Amino acid sequence: MLMKRSVETIALVVVAILLGVAGCSTPAAPNRADAGMRDAGIPDGGTPDAGTPDGGTPDAGTPDAGTPDAGTPDAGTPDAGTPDGGTADAGTPDGGTFDAGPCVEPTVPGAAPGFVAVGPDARVLTSDDDGKTWQEQPRALLEDNLQDDAAAGAAGKDLRGLAYGPIHWVAVGGGSDGRTNYGRLSGSELLQHWYGFLDDFGFLSAVAYGDCRFVAVGYNGRYLSADRSLNHWGDGSQIKPFPFTPSLRAIAYGDGVFVAVGDKGTRAASPEGIHWTVANDGTGLEDLRAIAYGGGRFVAVGQNSLVAVSPDGASWADSHVSGASGDLAAVTFGAGTFIASGSAGTFASTDGAHWTSTSSSHHFSALAFGDGTFVGLTPEGVFYTSPDGTTWTERYTDTAPDPVTTVAFALW
Repeated sequence: MLMKRSVETIALVVVAILLGVAGCSTPAAPNRADAGMRDAGIPDGGTPDAGTPDGGTPDAGTPDAGTPDAGTPDAGTPDAGTPDGGTADAGTPDGGTFDAGPCVEPTVPGAAPGFVAVGPDARVLTSDDDGKTWQEQPRALLEDNLQDDAAAGAAGKDLRGLAYGPIHWVAVGGGSDGRTNYGRLSGSELLQHWYGFLDDFGFLSAVAYGDCRFVAVGYNGRYLSADRSLNHWGDGSQIKPFPFTPSLRAIAYGDGVFVAVGDKGTRAASPEGIHWTVANDGTGLEDLRAIAYGGGRFVAVGQNSLVAVSPDGASWADSHVSGASGDLAAVTFGAGTFIASGSAGTFASTDGAHWTSTSSSHHFSALAFGDGTFVGLTPEGVFYTSPDGTTWTERYTDTAPDPVTTVAFALW
């Protein structure tokens, strides 16, 4: 009897085990929404995507794990322009190089090419027919802070530098009320509306645009830099080190570099207009007054027909225009040729080193090139045009008591 019950008990246990196994379902596969390998960018599964917070191998830069991406506050190498470290981006108050990513220029619907000239009393002239005729912009288009400033009186209305970046024009200058040297910086969207500010950082002589930013230079080696939106202009810092504080007279952009030149042969280069490398610290005897970029080189000109040529703003070769007597005040590049002019006359060069006299009777203080045309402006306010920099035709005279002094070409 005992054996029979034992056999029955064993049989019941076996049956129970078999029934238990049969009644257990196979566990369901984990839901890919909350486990397993995430796919790239898809919330429901696969290989982990970059930056998904839910699971898988942590992406770059998520707070949970992994190698943090550039610029996240938690770890890793901070990106350009973040307050926590790294090289500051262009346009931020702290300065530095641009954030990663190309400079993408916006299109400008409805804009047309033309020449623009500025000068004393914040006057603006424009030409839409290759410099043949000129019109003064109505004063109504010029905001009060460009025409008048109660604190500075007549100071700050002298515009000397002009540059164009997509959508925006920037004019710089300044003046003095007898006690303070003011710097003027004004911007305009396609010349339709001017706005800006006046400050005591000193006169600004010139401005250039390149790689999505404007850089202005001027009195006592000062510079300002801003992104193309014209936000976050700097505070008028000085380029250092200099044994003294020379004024910077001109600036140009080319091949990823801004190059500024000025008194005593001063020249300095910067990739973004904030961190500068001094190539000549102002120990020369002759001033450099103008600079242009073209054909893979910078060409600066100045006193006693001095010409300085550089491929990169760092190494320079200086010479004087052979046979010239006088100064060179302006230079531009167009149609494969540099044109330089001043009291010494007008000269042409394809490489910046070898010059040919094209005119001894034309003495331009400003030059520009655009749309196949050179425009020259004399100190007396007379505009000339030329198809080749050799043959010049008188076009227009600015009869104001203080005529315009600077000319540039772009869209407006």
